[in-house]
Amino acid sequence: MEINRYPRKDRLDKDGKAPIRMMVHYYNKRLPIPTGEKVLYPDGWDSEKQKVKPRQPFASIINQKLDNIEKTLRFVFKVSNDSSIELTNESFKLLFEKVYAAVLASGASESQDDFTNLQLQQAYESYQLNLKKLDIIVDLESTIKPSVISLMHLWVNEEKDRIVEATGRVMSPNTIKGLNSTIKRFVAFEEFYGKPLSLEGMDKHFYAAFREYMLKELNQGINNFGKHVRRLKQFLTWCEDHDEELKINPKYVRFSAPSRYKGVDFLLLTELVAIENLDFKAAPLRNKLYFSYSNKLNENLELSAFDSYIFQLELARDVFLMCCYTGLRISDAQKLAVSDIKQELIIVDTQKTGEYCYIPFFDDGIFKPVALVNKYRNSEQFIFPKCPKINHHLKLIQKLADVDRIVLSTKVGRKTFATTKVYQGVPRHIVMQATGHKTEVSFNRYIGIDEQELVNIFKQQSHKVS
Repeated sequence: MEINRYPRKDRLDKDGKAPIRMMVHYYNKRLPIPTGEKVLYPDGWDSEKQKVKPRQPFASIINQKLDNIEKTLRFVFKVSNDSSIELTNESFKLLFEKVYAAVLASGASESQDDFTNLQLQQAYESYQLNLKKLDIIVDLESTIKPSVISLMHLWVNEEKDRIVEATGRVMSPNTIKGLNSTIKRFVAFEEFYGKPLSLEGMDKHFYAAFREYMLKELNQGINNFGKHVRRLKQFLTWCEDHDEELKINPKYVRFSAPSRYKGVDFLLLTELVAIENLDFKAAPLRNKLYFSYSNKLNENLELSAFDSYIFQLELARDVFLMCCYTGLRISDAQKLAVSDIKQELIIVDTQKTGEYCYIPFFDDGIFKPVALVNKYRNSEQFIFPKCPKINHHLKLIQKLADVDRIVLSTKVGRKTFATTKVYQGVPRHIVMQATGHKTEVSFNRYIGIDEQELVNIFKQQSHKVS
């Protein structure tokens, strides 16, 4: 048996990267194995060693995965050959995928660990393969063409472990949660559609049916529809790289994923001040909260339990305000450390995108981040204590502050910062350095519309002409 690795130069993407494929030559047969990895071609590929060049991004991680794939293929061939099992392309690929998946299920990392023969042997035996038989017994389920939904689940499972090149980290849990929500949407659509989805059926008729289902049947917005279409196209691209034998309708690339700017939810200055002015130490507010919370529990609260509840409520308000003052995502605000503060700047490497943000750190007439940090600064690693139920607490904070124009959530904080700074006249490219956005297209999705402020600006500018 011989295994060759090579980039598919006929499948270069817009960044000049080519999918890496392995070709297994055995018994006068050829079995193509996609690896799910890409490399800059030709500059990033060592044709002689059949590896990613050392100085390329994530070279060691990709090369380790390639080594593990090849090692698994050689193991499967050897044990089958030793047991006089005649392999076909279908049985070879099936057995390789099962053994490889079993090794990963045992806790091994495909990109960091070097698979051992013991791990491969245990994975092989875990499927109770009878090595004495002349043929591999393939169960009925594995011979059936995989469904679109089952492939989607496989796609998401791979995405969980995929390292995002821009950040050097795996995908965030929220991103994976979004992909799973798309799967649920297509499961529901398949039931409504009345027939199984198929890769061959990804054409204009499918697109039109899904659009009508989203916009008319579910009464969803155009942006929600576009979001699921974008993820569907990502999935179909993955299918092409995952298994070249899958028959995918190439017309899916024409699917349009529309997006319409409609402004976002953000706090007006009066609403922000109302939330700031909530005094959780004032007797009237404490009494109101005590009786409402006691009635909810149907019991009288001990003072220590009530104080703990008030502390979490005030903490939720303050962490939310920190998002408003700095534009930080809630995940970054909760992990903000004193070491991130460099005089009058907060400089953080954001968790979601890996982009550095340069955020103003001084108090003014609207934003007061310094006062908030001083309120909670202590010897702990992070400035703010843990507050696991922020969105839950924000529902009550919204009522207490009489804010009923929008639904308060942690995402509103970041959008309040971006919108307020733009209306203050701060250049967009400066605000983008604080939020970490790289393009105005993505940044614009964080800008709300202050109708009264728009009128004021138009009036001010009109005076210059008259």
